[in-house]
Amino acid sequence: MKKILITFLIFLSIAPQAFAEYVLFVSETCPHCNSLKEELQLNNYYEEFDIQEYEISEYMDLYVEMSTEVGYKNGRVPLMIYEDQYFEGQNSIIALLENDEVVEEKSNILTNEDLLKINEIVQDEKDKIQHREIIFSVFIAIIVILGLIIIRRVFQPPHRKKGRGRH
Repeated sequence: MKKILITFLIFLSIAPQAFAEYVLFVSETCPHCNSLKEELQLNNYYEEFDIQEYEISEYMDLYVEMSTEVGYKNGRVPLMIYEDQYFEGQNSIIALLENDEVVEEKSNILTNEDLLKINEIVQDEKDKIQHREIIFSVFIAIIVILGLIIIRRVFQPPHRKKGRGRH
């Protein structure tokens, strides 16, 4: 029984995130995180919501574990986890705390639809380049042929008169 109690106490001391309602992951090198932290302090949200903040460089394992649990895969900060949901970015986090409609921030991840559009644009550009190359090649061929014709006429020896020759 003592071992179970000791294990439970150790778990409580090293896993306070398990009981925190609002878990915030930040990086001290991230300007968006620093801006968010300033706003949270200014509005007294840390105390009001009992936000547990973690520096990602020190708690990477916890970040991976908790973000995986809520299905977050972008790997960015600032990230807040609340009630099995994640909120990425300053606007979404502040909206959550202010009980506003959560603002979805645009992701830098490309969808299949985006990739198809990009491929279509790239193919169109390749077709245009190929068309220009063909036109340029035809133009160069015409210039070369005209040049040869001009050179032949300019440098062609004069015609001899046909007739009886002396022998």
